[in-house]
Amino acid sequence: MQGLLGEFKNLYEGRLGKLKAKIKADSTLEHDDNSYSTEIIQNYEAQVKVYESYVKDLGEQNEVLVQTVEQLESEANDRVNSLEAKLNKAVSTAKECNQKAKGYEVELQSAVSAKRKHEDIIGDLQDRYRRLERRYNEVEDNRAALEHDLHSLVTVISIARRTGRWQLEAVKLRKVDFNRVFGESTPLKQSPKIQELNAEINQKSLAIGQLQAELGAVRADYDQLLATSTDIMK
Repeated sequence: MQGLLGEFKNLYEGRLGKLKAKIKADSTLEHDDNSYSTEIIQNYEAQVKVYESYVKDLGEQNEVLVQTVEQLESEANDRVNSLEAKLNKAVSTAKECNQKAKGYEVELQSAVSAKRKHEDIIGDLQDRYRRLERRYNEVEDNRAALEHDLHSLVTVISIARRTGRWQLEAVKLRKVDFNRVFGESTPLKQSPKIQELNAEINQKSLAIGQLQAELGAVRADYDQLLATSTDIMK
């Protein structure tokens, strides 16, 4: 741009120089042969001054214009560089976010898989717990029935020993077969049946204790897995 402005300025300066030389030559001819008047020469000189002023102003304006253009180009380059830097940073950030997103996706899939496994284990434990609970309830019912029968038999025997008579009308046995204990007739010597009932009750109590311990272990495993599953869901 500066080179083009210099060429433009030199072009007009050259033309003005030629014009001045011609005027001087014409002035010399005027003194020789009076072909031009002094007034015409003055007009030429005035025109030359106007052209010189015009060229000077035009050059100054062009210089200002060039400076403005260069300043705008510099600002534009700065903005382009800034935008390129921001774009590169955004691209880098996008790549990092994409990598993090992939990592989070893998972690999520792993967590979902672990959650499903825990849910399967919890389901199995729930089924096992329900089976054990049913078995426990059955054994508990049997034990309660045997305790009731034992209490009834002890009461009948105590009354028989005290009164010398069997009062069997009020005896209601839940688990034990009535004929197994008393048969068709009921002498006092049949009281050893009570010992058999006591032994059976003791066995049931041991079984209940084992079931209670097993239920406690299953419940502890269930609670632990349930807590772990809750943590995974958070």
